[in-house]
Amino acid sequence: MAEEIDLRTIAHALGRRWKMIGVSLLLVVLVTFVAHLLTPKAYRASVVLSAPAPRSGYFQDVGKSAYMQLALSWDLAQSVVDSLRGRLQMEEVSPDVLLDHIRVRSGSGDLFYIEAVMPIEEDATLLANAWARETVVRAASLYDMQSLLTQVAEVKRQIAEEVAAADTALSGFRARTGIGVTESVWGGSAESAASVALAGADRFGSLGLRWQNESAILASYEVALDHLRWVREAVEGEVAQTGSGAPVPWDLLRVPILEEDPDLAPAVLASQEPAAVVDLLSAKEAALTEAAEQVRARLQGLNQQLAELNAQLESLVRDRQRAEMLYREALIAEQERMLVGGAYGKIYIVAPASKARDAAVVGLEAKLVIAATVGLVLGALVSLWQELGRRSG
Repeated sequence: MAEEIDLRTIAHALGRRWKMIGVSLLLVVLVTFVAHLLTPKAYRASVVLSAPAPRSGYFQDVGKSAYMQLALSWDLAQSVVDSLRGRLQMEEVSPDVLLDHIRVRSGSGDLFYIEAVMPIEEDATLLANAWARETVVRAASLYDMQSLLTQVAEVKRQIAEEVAAADTALSGFRARTGIGVTESVWGGSAESAASVALAGADRFGSLGLRWQNESAILASYEVALDHLRWVREAVEGEVAQTGSGAPVPWDLLRVPILEEDPDLAPAVLASQEPAAVVDLLSAKEAALTEAAEQVRARLQGLNQQLAELNAQLESLVRDRQRAEMLYREALIAEQERMLVGGAYGKIYIVAPASKARDAAVVGLEAKLVIAATVGLVLGALVSLWQELGRRSG
């Protein structure tokens, strides 16, 4: 471009082509106005409602969000359809159709809004007010305080029956097994002998005593087996050092298991022949090993019984605790209902819809101002471009 663009060039271009600028402005304004006339109009009517709610966390069902959800329910829409049948200037009136025209939005504090957007101004106002009235009526019927207290009382009665049934089950369990329920619940497995031993006879009654007796027998067998192995290994070692013909030293045989055993002691003391002593000790060791295995088997059976009884007891205690917790929650709910009173069982219409307004985000006046500005700028740019093209040519 040969010529530099300056203010004089711009002013000259605008001055020579002011008619073009005016035509551009009028054309854009005219198109905007025609488009506005051809666009289907919509009117919005708003109703302001108040939904007071208690501060307590136990009474959330009467909060503002619950009422807002209630206002968009299909059943409520059906009630509005029945009440406005023949009064709306619409070809089809059904719950689904009306729900498409309803908006519910939250306001500050306990306020919220029910808005109806309709193509006819009177329909928008009529629908918004009818919808708000039906919401208030429906909320009052849902949150009637006397009805709520009756429901809570019935829940309390049912939970009290559960508590009584749990107590009966625990009493029957104790009578059948002799196991108490006030002590802490054992948490061991069927193979955990140490856990069962810690539970003690006081917890598991005669079954616990049997377990303790068998455990004591097994412990004595294991000690005796250790002594027998030690003596047998000592005798075998002595024989290996002194020869097979030497007698077994008396000191090796002075152990409690040999001195106190009424069957083994006389035979060993009568014959100190190494082979005979080893045979006697091996036979006694085998007999004790078999007896210890039998005791272990009985202990394993007792462990299984204790684990099964403990599982039953844990289940009964959990049921009792759950029933008691539910009963306490029912008491709290009843107190909350009585404290808040009827004020929190209702919602109120603060400001009904008096006249619907244009639902368009931008009104006709604003549209025309914007169109005039766009037309003016567009005409100026075209004029400047033509002027610069003429001069450069």
